[in-house]
Amino acid sequence: DPVGLDGTIARISPLDGSPAPGNPIADPGNAGRIIAYGLRNPFRFALRPGTEELWIADVGWTRNDEIDVTTPGRVDNYGWPCFEGRSRQPRYTKAKLPGCESLNPKSDVRDPFFTYRHGSQVIPGEACKATSQSAISGIEFDRGSHFPFPFDGALLFADIAHYAGLVAAG
Repeated sequence: DPVGLDGTIARISPLDGSPAPGNPIADPGNAGRIIAYGLRNPFRFALRPGTEELWIADVGWTRNDEIDVTTPGRVDNYGWPCFEGRSRQPRYTKAKLPGCESLNPKSDVRDPFFTYRHGSQVIPGEACKATSQSAISGIEFDRGSHFPFPFDGALLFADIAHYAGLVAAG
């Protein structure tokens, strides 16, 4: 549902809840508020310092958790429930739902910046025990004061099963 608010990131005016000025769709309703949709559970997000990039920690369902990136100048569709990570959801593919059948993964769905499979190590050699109970639960950028070089500006994320991850946000 591209104009429902479930699984969306909405950019609104703090004064009255109307669509924020500069949003990509000029509409007074929900469509004008949405800058990203097709997310399963955008549990946490962080603004990348010095940019307008919004980095979204999206909790997956059966296979993957992901980190998505959007900016207020466009409306991005991340494909949920038809896609999880970079893959089609088998249960929805089997159901042949019209909304899923019509999505072209190359042009209609934006790939996540980073995805990791439940039950797998996020970083090779990490000490955390692999479990299928993953859920990405935190995301933040180092602002150059907490960690030494080369982590200045790095994207850090947390998962309930993996204590922390590090992704070069390049």
